[in-house]
Amino acid sequence: MSNQKPQVYIPANRPVYRPQPYSRHHHHQSRPSCRRVCCCCCFWSILIFLLLALMAAIAATAVYVIYHPRPPSFSVPSLRISRLNLTTASDTSVSHLSSFFNFTLLSENPNQHLTFSYNPFAVTVKSVKSGETLANGTVPAFFSDNKNKTTFRGVIATSTSARELDPEEARRLKSDLTRARVGLEIEMRTKVKMQMGKVKSEGVEIKVTCRGFEGTVPKGKTPTVATSKQSKCKSDLSVKVWKWKKLEPAKVLYCGVCSLPAEYCEFGPDFGRCKPWLVENAPDLYPDLLKEANEKAADNVSDKLQSVGISSGGADGAPSSSQSGGTSKKEEAKRLPGGKLKKKDRQEVIIEKVVRNKRKSITIVKGLELFGIKLSDASKKLGKKFATGASVVKGPTEKEQIDVQGDIIYDIVEFITDTWPDVPERSIFFIEDGKKVQAGCDNPC
Repeated sequence: MSNQKPQVYIPANRPVYRPQPYSRHHHHQSRPSCRRVCCCCCFWSILIFLLLALMAAIAATAVYVIYHPRPPSFSVPSLRISRLNLTTASDTSVSHLSSFFNFTLLSENPNQHLTFSYNPFAVTVKSVKSGETLANGTVPAFFSDNKNKTTFRGVIATSTSARELDPEEARRLKSDLTRARVGLEIEMRTKVKMQMGKVKSEGVEIKVTCRGFEGTVPKGKTPTVATSKQSKCKSDLSVKVWKWKKLEPAKVLYCGVCSLPAEYCEFGPDFGRCKPWLVENAPDLYPDLLKEANEKAADNVSDKLQSVGISSGGADGAPSSSQSGGTSKKEEAKRLPGGKLKKKDRQEVIIEKVVRNKRKSITIVKGLELFGIKLSDASKKLGKKFATGASVVKGPTEKEQIDVQGDIIYDIVEFITDTWPDVPERSIFFIEDGKKVQAGCDNPC
């Protein structure tokens, strides 16, 4: 073997390490991380939002300190009850409410730099105990200037003509009206536009509530005055920044016959048995059933009236002397209290067409008995002539009239003049649009 010399490590032969100089250009070329960018964006966004909120708070505080805006004030110094009646018909058990209230409204604007422009108010008078509505009214639109007072005298709130109530409403109102003093509450709603200098707002809802009134139900035509411990009302401005929709639980009506939801009864096995219950408790879900029930009821009533004739003779069925003889004796003049003579009815026949249940036409004939014609015989002849139902009934004035089913208003005149020559055509009149028009006249006679 050849001799190999060991290699000796000499540190002096190692190259010296020299660090690279700092390069500014190389440092700027490094790309920042996504986390760093996200943190910066969040920081500046939060900072800007806080600065804007602080500026808005400072501006609102400055406006409040300088202008000191206050809501408008309302008061009702007097409330008069002219009428408050609850009547119930004995034959139909239907209750009607008739009311009339008269009050004074005072509105005041306490601001020096803020004006209010009100839309018409919707006024509601309620009973405090039951919360039922007694009357409705309106207050006209008006403008309230700085430091201004506006007074409305004789504001009227009344119920619609004989407003019909359901049994539950009638029961609660009857309980309220039987009390010695009835608690009343006035509620008014409208929209108001506010203006401060050149700055205008959109329509803001305002609700005015006047509580604490107590009064007695008037007896007769003398009105009563309701008293209140506090005449000032509470006003609430509803400034809505966000409109939240309130979710209410669904109410399901179950059938009392088949125990299914009412809207699914038609798919059940006993729909025929469910119909009477649905007509009474859920008429809105099945309008066809309600319509059919009304038609059947009307047909049954007309059939009963046609089968039972109302005789105009005496109790024993004997005809009167004016009908048995050819000539009628002169009736003695009836005297009213005070010695005044009762005015004799004018001899004329009134023919009118009315529509019931939105589709059924009925022709009404009045006044044939003034010409000595027996109404029961006339109704039979009319029914036979026009092949329809005809019956003698009592009208709204408690006078007997003939109801003929169908629209025969223009064909019946010739039949009357031909059948009863004593009835001249000039004595026959139509009722058209609430006016009495003579038969046979193309133009107003």
